[in-house]
Amino acid sequence: MKTGTLNDTPNNAKRALITAKTATTSEIMKTNCLGALNLISSSFFEVSNSIKNQLKSPFSKNLLIFLGAKIQKVLSLKYLPILLLAISNIFMTYAWYGHIKDLKSSPLFWAILASWGVAFFEYCFMVPANRIGAAEGWTLSQLKTLQEIITILVFVAFAVFYFHEKLTWNYIVGFALIALAGFFVFGVTPQKG
Repeated sequence: MKTGTLNDTPNNAKRALITAKTATTSEIMKTNCLGALNLISSSFFEVSNSIKNQLKSPFSKNLLIFLGAKIQKVLSLKYLPILLLAISNIFMTYAWYGHIKDLKSSPLFWAILASWGVAFFEYCFMVPANRIGAAEGWTLSQLKTLQEIITILVFVAFAVFYFHEKLTWNYIVGFALIALAGFFVFGVTPQKG
């Protein structure tokens, strides 16, 4: 019997090693994301402070301070999954539907291959979004609902601006009902009985 390999350790030790690796990866990812967010946030505030110093009106200064605080909140790690899922969904929507317009004369095999290549970039944003969201306390149901709402918003923009489709009332009602799911998942807390 060999010793010192992961396969020979007891199950609890295996789980501990895997958990330690996952935690380490998660912590590294969190640190990298926080570093990037701090850089973006500090750059934004340097620019906003220089603009604020040039503004004469107290209303304009207060508006800039208010907007700066809102932007900083959005750039916090808690809300990063929303941004990452939005970027992910742009790639996903293009992978799913872009070939209909851009590769309509190409063989199906090439359309599938091209869509699969685009979908790779979707996963480059979606996987970190879900990991960060889970690490920040979002439930799987919340992450999935958020993803579906963002998917609808990105799809509507894609259909209207890229495919030039008309957005009719029945589509709006249907999409609104899907978005209503967000209210029940995020806004209603079930009572424990």
